[in-house]
Amino acid sequence: MKKVFLFVKLLIFLVSAGFAQSSQNNPGQLAELLKNDTLTLFARGNGGSSGAVVYGSLKNNSSNVVYVDVNLNDGLFLINNAEGQNMIATSVFFADGGFYKINSKKFINLAPNSNTQIVMNAFCVDFEKKNPIKTESFSLSVMPDRLKNISSNISRYIANHLYDDDPVTPVQLAVWHTQGISQKDISAKFIFTAYDWEISIKILDY
Repeated sequence: MKKVFLFVKLLIFLVSAGFAQSSQNNPGQLAELLKNDTLTLFARGNGGSSGAVVYGSLKNNSSNVVYVDVNLNDGLFLINNAEGQNMIATSVFFADGGFYKINSKKFINLAPNSNTQIVMNAFCVDFEKKNPIKTESFSLSVMPDRLKNISSNISRYIANHLYDDDPVTPVQLAVWHTQGISQKDISAKFIFTAYDWEISIKILDY
């Protein structure tokens, strides 16, 4: 089993086979684990708009180790409790950007009755608002209908392109573009290339 670090930094190292053997359970989806109160999420911004920009912790409320799938199917909608942007989260990692990998399974493990520091890949929704800062926290909410399709698309795209040099920029462009924000308006506040824009168009139908 390998522990992999993405977006925050890229490192790979081997861990003991004993741990690998004990983690063959199917990792759960974070949305479901939060819904049934197995886990509690505490999340805040860090001043960025896209990528590894939501930090916080997951509290394991159970007496068992919980394995959480890195990929958040269909994404999570995070409501900003202050004035900054709301976010769509697509994946979750340990705070150092790492996660465990066994064959095709990618997950983080949470110790019983304890808090684990995490970082989430997330993307700003509200183009006109400021980036979420460290003093702004988030609450989990229902995904708005207007964002359900793009949220599913970007979650699939991130899951299939974790090892790309920069999957983040095209995804952020797609989130704004699908809401009718023009290429010209986006370019006034967000740096991207013609290639990024081309990929973002493909993500709209991914």
